[in-house]
Amino acid sequence: MPSWDSTLHYQKVSLKANVSSAVSWVANQRVKPTDLHAVEVYNSSADVRYYDSYWDVGFCGKNWKQSPTGGGVVGTSQCMLLVSSFCDQHRVLITNHHTDGLSWEARRTLLCHETGHVFGISHNYHVGNHDSCMKTPASSGVPKYSLHEVNDMINFVW
Repeated sequence: MPSWDSTLHYQKVSLKANVSSAVSWVANQRVKPTDLHAVEVYNSSADVRYYDSYWDVGFCGKNWKQSPTGGGVVGTSQCMLLVSSFCDQHRVLITNHHTDGLSWEARRTLLCHETGHVFGISHNYHVGNHDSCMKTPASSGVPKYSLHEVNDMINFVW
């Protein structure tokens, strides 16, 4: 099992300014207020690497150009390094096809959502629950985690 030190080490890989600032906001305003720490690193030691691009249709088996309401995706979180049945390194992919047109709040919600997947949090399908970024689609909630999700993050094992 990988070692766990309660710190999320993240790397922003050549992100557009609007996505980069949303990643920083989630790290500082949503991860750090828990019992976890979030530290930006600039090397391959990152637990999570964030990427954005104008991905093509079919990249990673996703439709990046179609709107989410039409079956497309805006972002995805993927395990990149599995160690003893635990994901030790993740990557988060965000498409600029849609984020370019999102509001600041919707971008923060999207990055909150994809970062939540890194901690093993699933989609929140409760229609009446507006207190979570884990709603589907990802930009439909608010840019925060529910109390239950924060507890899941704190107890997450890297």
